[in-house]
Amino acid sequence: MNRNFIMDLHTHSLASVHAYSTITENARAAKEAGLEIMGISDHAYGMPNTTNRDYWLNIDALPDYLEGVRLLKGVELNIKNHQGDLIEPDLLDRVDYSIASLHGHIFDMESGSRKDFTDAYIRCLEKHPEVKILGHVDDGQYPSDYVALVDAVKDMGRALEINNSSLGPGSYRVNSQENIRFILETCLDKEVPVILNTDAHVAPAVGDFSAIRPILEDLDFPDDLIINTSWKKLEELLGRSL
Repeated sequence: MNRNFIMDLHTHSLASVHAYSTITENARAAKEAGLEIMGISDHAYGMPNTTNRDYWLNIDALPDYLEGVRLLKGVELNIKNHQGDLIEPDLLDRVDYSIASLHGHIFDMESGSRKDFTDAYIRCLEKHPEVKILGHVDDGQYPSDYVALVDAVKDMGRALEINNSSLGPGSYRVNSQENIRFILETCLDKEVPVILNTDAHVAPAVGDFSAIRPILEDLDFPDDLIINTSWKKLEELLGRSL
């Protein structure tokens, strides 16, 4: 099946420090990949050795279009505890959209059960309606109840991310292949849309969904349940016009 994915909302630039391309280089790669929309979602300042607070004070300096691609100014926020609190809630009203994720050197992955990690994700969504996407929930380092997460995003009108980088040979995440397949199967059964993202940390990875595509084809996962296939679906998720 020749699927046309027109957006990638999880990309990182040099500002994240452990990424290797500029925003312009990413946007140029997005255009070459046939994308119409790219979100730049650098790591928020709660992650050590990444962006500082001043980066977010001036994010409006970024243009709405770059290299002919609609540029959305986003952020990847850090969930800090099992209560679903964010380290950087002050950034929620500074950006076009927010992704919330768990990262091991910020969130103590040894301190909770499967229920605790599931609650962290769900409580984050409950406390912060501005958070539209839960990032790389496939990581088995944070064992979660994926049926409960799918039900939660369905009830609250949010989305789970299907993360292409989790499936790469160098990924540090655990059991992502199996977890992503189960998430997609559950979303298919419950008719819940997902958003595909690359989590690109270098320009050539922007818009590259090659690791995800075989799973989608194997499951016969429909375009109707993939937000990346239309501007309208993204606008419905974000609750705003683009």
